[in-house]
Amino acid sequence: GTFNRLYFSGTEKENARAFEKGEVSAREFLALSAAYSARQAGADDKTGAFLCAGIEAWAQKKGLPASTQDEIKRAVLCSSSDPQERLNALKQIKTYFDL
Repeated sequence: GTFNRLYFSGTEKENARAFEKGEVSAREFLALSAAYSARQAGADDKTGAFLCAGIEAWAQKKGLPASTQDEIKRAVLCSSSDPQERLNALKQIKTYFDL
């Protein structure tokens, strides 16, 4: 999805354009801006990338469509910048799918 691509590789202009077009919310735009700033400072979000890979593997086992996978990644990445809080958010989401 748009958000996930922008989170890991979007430019300031691309992030702003997505916000202007309504493709991302204000909260998501702030997460994208923080991710962009971190990348510019040489601090790639490796834990976020690993978490997204784990989400993909889990979602594929569950047979979830790509659009749902993207929404889960978006929710987890926007939940916090703290890796433990993101993991907790993912655990909470997973319980919804296991009901």
